[in-house]
Amino acid sequence: QQALAQEGQELAADPPLLAGMGTVGNAVASGLSGPGRPWLGALRDQVLGVKMISGRAEVLTFGGQVMKNVAGYDIARLMNGSFGGLGLILEVSLRVRPKPARVMTLMFAAPPLRSLELCRSVARQPFPLTGTFWCNGQLFMRLSGTEAGLRKANQHLGGEIYAAGELWRDIRDHQHDFFKPSAPDRAPGAALYRLVVPPAAPMPEEPAGTMAVEWGGGLRWLWHADAQAVSDYVDQVGGWAWRLGTPWPVDVATRALTTRLQCAFDPEQIFYSSMLQAADHAD
Repeated sequence: QQALAQEGQELAADPPLLAGMGTVGNAVASGLSGPGRPWLGALRDQVLGVKMISGRAEVLTFGGQVMKNVAGYDIARLMNGSFGGLGLILEVSLRVRPKPARVMTLMFAAPPLRSLELCRSVARQPFPLTGTFWCNGQLFMRLSGTEAGLRKANQHLGGEIYAAGELWRDIRDHQHDFFKPSAPDRAPGAALYRLVVPPAAPMPEEPAGTMAVEWGGGLRWLWHADAQAVSDYVDQVGGWAWRLGTPWPVDVATRALTTRLQCAFDPEQIFYSSMLQAADHAD
């Protein structure tokens, strides 16, 4: 990140650094993207090529260093979200983008439904939106672009210009107060769930402080003590849920495909990853 910044560039996906513990290999292996994912692209869209060691002790190269020389099976993107279960990543080629001239954050006081409506309205218009975050009745919108473009967006959208400081970094790295399990409004035994749902899906009726929303409504974080209630909600709205700290949940078809890939790359399970051995889950 620092090397890119010196050249006026950045990783568009802005993967979590997790208080400085993140690495390029871990970012690709986990496949997690930051607050700007819906507008700037997922991390897998930035991976051009990889060099890896398979469980057969083979050094394999897939993809390339530019967009136009990628041919054959897209194994480079397959490494994205593999949690190291297919092999050891040696090198990664990543697409970067120029840093925007300016970043501005607008803040709105908005209840959950109003915040979703506002996000949908902004998404339908040509504003340089690069992040949204709703929590405790406040909606933050990050816009990135030229001075003139941001001024025009502010005039149209309204809202209060907010001195974001480290807000977006803390959201990206899960350092925001919402992510702290010691918060006084946490229910006994509550776990943190990551819910990926249709952006327009209705909000679950939960107490204030137990939910935060990103990606214009598409990513929702929920503190909850009842796993079945969370599962029922995502099934109802057609989404997907992951309880942080547990294996990554996959459906039957995805698990079968993952097993076949692991057998091809790592038949002896040298790079076995418990994150990919989740129980069957209906997507």
